[in-house]
Amino acid sequence: MPKFEQRLYAVIQRLDNACGLGEALFFPEFSCCAAHRAALHATLARLARKTTEASPQCELFGRRTDGPFTVGAVTVEVPAPRQSVAWREPVTLDFHVLRWTPPALEAPPAGV
Repeated sequence: MPKFEQRLYAVIQRLDNACGLGEALFFPEFSCCAAHRAALHATLARLARKTTEASPQCELFGRRTDGPFTVGAVTVEVPAPRQSVAWREPVTLDFHVLRWTPPALEAPPAGV
């Protein structure tokens, strides 16, 4: 298999207990949690390398992008069911998102 260099982008969320929860973009197969950022990055890189090496070559292009990325938020309001006694008010959900535009697409996909 030919060798190529691939940049790994990670999204890291700092949790209340000071640990970080990380996910490598375009590698939905795994996420990990670590107390130190360096350990989190090393684990994500190791898992991405193992996943890439085990993947068919034709799938590797779909795991690449050069950005640019935009951080944002999406708010969704879920109305209460009509006949519910326990749920009377709508619930508002906020999701953090990361948007990017692949070169070949006009409409940007978003990861939630």
